[in-house]
Amino acid sequence: MALKKLLAPLAVAAILAVPAGVMAAENPLADLDTTPHKIEMGISWGGVASDVARRSGGSRVYNRTGISDSTIRDGVKKMSMKSETITFRTLPKSPAEMENIRDRFYCAANAIAAFCRYTEDPQEAIEMLNALRGPNPMSNQEIQFLKERLANKKYLPYSYFKGATVQNNYTPKQPYEIKVSEYANSYQSEGYVKLQVTSAGADNPRYMTLRKKNSTGEWFLWEYSGILSGIRIPAADDPWA
Repeated sequence: MALKKLLAPLAVAAILAVPAGVMAAENPLADLDTTPHKIEMGISWGGVASDVARRSGGSRVYNRTGISDSTIRDGVKKMSMKSETITFRTLPKSPAEMENIRDRFYCAANAIAAFCRYTEDPQEAIEMLNALRGPNPMSNQEIQFLKERLANKKYLPYSYFKGATVQNNYTPKQPYEIKVSEYANSYQSEGYVKLQVTSAGADNPRYMTLRKKNSTGEWFLWEYSGILSGIRIPAADDPWA
């Protein structure tokens, strides 16, 4: 948060303009992505950069802040990360009930819903996951992995929804809400995106990877083993609680 507060006035007041003739090689910030993004803190780097360029007559933006370029780059990247909260009135129970699954955020949220479904109907859940995976259906080994990870852990996938806690045995509030977020390294590999979700039973975010189909721009579930890692057991199952 401190970095975000620093970068807001910094972007307007401390990043100075240099003449338009300055070569890109002399400008370490010239290749920053200035595409406007919806940012949770309410600041658009694209808007700030455009405003600076407009005031300087179209000049390039140059870093004379005394702060390293990498720090500014990291700060801008974090400011540009997107999060979406997906709401389910009821959790989908079949492929036909899943919506917007080719959107990366909805695809990830529906994957969590499919894991919840597995605790009730494994075969239906596998069909849901295969719909999310598209051209890459589950192998027998992956089906066995899913079975082992969710054995006697019905609570695990529900821990990702809002309102679930150890104390209430991971019982989410309804309607079901889950926050899916990008992070600094979400787009580190071309054609893939790594998104994070938070479990009430884990200290750190968990990640799943989606793969993009270049011909259509659609996103498909690719890797999610970390989502199924163990979490703190619910209070009802803890003899020491």
